[in-house]
Amino acid sequence: AEPPPAGFPALMISAAAADRRRAYWRYNLRLTLGLLCVWAVVTFAPVYWARDFNRISLFGWPLAFYMAAQGALVAYLLIVWIYANAMDRLDRRFGVDEVMDERVDTLAKIAGKSTKNGPGKTGNA
Repeated sequence: AEPPPAGFPALMISAAAADRRRAYWRYNLRLTLGLLCVWAVVTFAPVYWARDFNRISLFGWPLAFYMAAQGALVAYLLIVWIYANAMDRLDRRFGVDEVMDERVDTLAKIAGKSTKNGPGKTGNA
């Protein structure tokens, strides 16, 4: 095996850890792609089918206008909420959630180290 380039730490991870990392990113990418498709439909459907949607009235407004002005904003907020909750669950399942970062910070403080360099990275206080 070739040594890592200068300036990069040698990462020794097991095959099981590599599989878990791939599974994490595979789920993340599928979730992102799925929500991106929802975003595209919410964004472009009211424009593409505006004439058809405008035959329907919702709260006194043409449906296409309502979908673009109000419905899309609600859908965007829902997309963000779904992504945040799904990623929180995924992070907990794979042990990379913020609670773990807090544990690392607490352990570092007990050991008299600083975590100014980021979660899990300790440096001298």
